[in-house]
Amino acid sequence: MSDAYIYAMAHWAMAGLFLLAAYGLGSCLTRIIGLQVRDMHATWLEITAGAGLLICIFLGLAWAGHLRVSIVWLFIGLAAAAGLVHLVQACMQWRTTQRGGHPIPHDRPSRPWQTLGRWAIVAIVVPLSFPLLVAPLRPPYVWDEVMYHLPHAREWAVTGHLTVNEWLRYPWSPMGMSLLYAAALLVQDDVLPHLLNAAAGFGCALLIWSFRHWIGGWAVGLIASLLWLQLAAPEFPGATADLGLSLFVTASVMCVLRWIDDKAHVQWLFIASFLGGCALSMKYQALIFVAPLVCMLVYLLVRRQINWRTIIFCAILIALPCIYWFARNWLETGNPFNPLASSILGYYDWSESDMAWQLEDLRRSRNWPHLILWPAVLGPLSPGFWKSNIRKALYAYALYAFFTWLVTSHYSRYLLPAVPVLLLLSISTLIGLIDYVLSSPSKLTQNGEKYLLISKKIKATLFVLAIIFIAYGFDYRLSIIPVTESQKRDFLLDKIHRYEIIHHTKQLQDHKVYQWGMEGMIYYFPRGTKGDFFGPWRYFDMPFEPANLSKKLKQGKFDYLATSEHAREKIEAYSNFNDYFETIAITKDASIYRIK
Repeated sequence: MSDAYIYAMAHWAMAGLFLLAAYGLGSCLTRIIGLQVRDMHATWLEITAGAGLLICIFLGLAWAGHLRVSIVWLFIGLAAAAGLVHLVQACMQWRTTQRGGHPIPHDRPSRPWQTLGRWAIVAIVVPLSFPLLVAPLRPPYVWDEVMYHLPHAREWAVTGHLTVNEWLRYPWSPMGMSLLYAAALLVQDDVLPHLLNAAAGFGCALLIWSFRHWIGGWAVGLIASLLWLQLAAPEFPGATADLGLSLFVTASVMCVLRWIDDKAHVQWLFIASFLGGCALSMKYQALIFVAPLVCMLVYLLVRRQINWRTIIFCAILIALPCIYWFARNWLETGNPFNPLASSILGYYDWSESDMAWQLEDLRRSRNWPHLILWPAVLGPLSPGFWKSNIRKALYAYALYAFFTWLVTSHYSRYLLPAVPVLLLLSISTLIGLIDYVLSSPSKLTQNGEKYLLISKKIKATLFVLAIIFIAYGFDYRLSIIPVTESQKRDFLLDKIHRYEIIHHTKQLQDHKVYQWGMEGMIYYFPRGTKGDFFGPWRYFDMPFEPANLSKKLKQGKFDYLATSEHAREKIEAYSNFNDYFETIAITKDASIYRIK
């Protein structure tokens, strides 16, 4: 067996242990609140809620200063043991159900050839996911993860405390996923965070697929989940927050929809509230997507559909995963959303020009969602729309998410948490309209089952197109996984601009370093390396003139300066440069200097 296979299996096995632990915690949660619903969709929601509980546990450990490898292993082991017990119980219950002759689910195929066809579809879909299983096995190179997600996680893993790392990008932002990554760094290495991030992406696909009973059947669920994997594929190789945010937002919305379908189980609102709080612990962007949940709970209280005890319990569950982040910011900076709303609540570490630069960067990134999402607009025209409370609720949420996105960021990546909902609406609308046009009673009267056959062929064509769409451009080779140190170095040299200079930073591990223009790979610099476009160590505060630059760096107690080629050209242009800096290493696009 090749090293690549062993490497891949070892890492995915560890990710599987985290998922088993999440299942154990989620199952315990649903039993504690008394939710007795048992179906595949509920199981994926349990796992998602369990992942949120894991993050809460790591948050508590880090806050107490006990985020240590032995304690993390203890909690993972106990939760995984609970997950194994619940898994055995679920399998035994399923076996009893099969033998007991209970009514089969309404979507189960009634003919052998239909069963064979569905297994054939699964046999096609599983290999399609293979590239998304391979891509996360490569070393960290995605811009956001090496700039701040993994550096924050590394600090928490090394110190065991939930420190505020003011020299890194967004030190005050909620970073629940980075806490999960910190635990992953403790138990294995910096590839495991990629797999946990990818697991969130696959979790979204499974939630979409298992929600098919409520939105249009097998075809809708399968095509929508395939399209989700393709649209979200760029997020799979890294360790960022967008897939985690999408998972918790989607799960929260679906819990609300389950409550709309079955109001006898108010526990769905409890789980929706907890998942919404988990989303708020991911990043500030979640405020947009969770706001409808809060408004709905208030509305239900006013209409007396829920009581005060329910609303208070929901509020506690929302606050549990996220209250730390906002309370800390409010107490220490005076702004619970720092650096957002700084023009109203006051600036702290970011200046007014920092915020202007950030908004300008966002304006340059504006774009539109993928074309496959636009059929969701036609939702009210699809058959059965006005008779389905779930579809109407989905449509209302999709409209809200789209228009708030439109007036805020207008950047398609920031719409990702709403994409699962938009895909379900789009595909169910398309298939519903196709069925209506080709299977109307008048046509069936004239042509028998001719148009029904055409409808099935069109659905099959949509499925094939979805397969082609997801398969296009993916690399199916396990050989692309860098396993040895030399392979990883060659990979990073290819993926990260200026990475060659990192080889020369090993001698700087015990010194203070200021980097200028290389914030996109700060994870690979020595810990504590400062320098960024924003915050207290912004580039714009640094003078190019060597004497003044050296003075300012010495005031910050820096020993070395690492620069990109652009900063190097401007600094070395001064004739007195060698009086204040000594060249330690130089490559074609970066340099390291000792400050004299």
